Amino acid sequence: GSKLTAVDYARFSPDGRRVFFGHARHTDQDAYVADVATGQIVATVPVGKDYYHDAALSADGCLLALADGYNKGRVWDLIEGKERF
Repeated sequence: GSKLTAVDYARFSPDGRRVFFGHARHTDQDAYVADVATGQIVATVPVGKDYYHDAALSADGCLLALADGYNKGRVWDLIEGKERF
């Protein structure tokens, strides 16, 4: 993927410590999770050209669920840096 050039949505973790920035476009762009206090990127999610229109971070900020417009979803483990399913 490439750097995020458009942000269509942002979602905070329930504890407010992390924020997910994503896009809802068919472009080859990564999405990011950042630490709110420092602004530092703590995870990169290679969403590629998939069309995701919503996301949620787990209470501890370790898992990210993505939902698309085609009845498909993905869950990313942000600590391990890989897709769970």
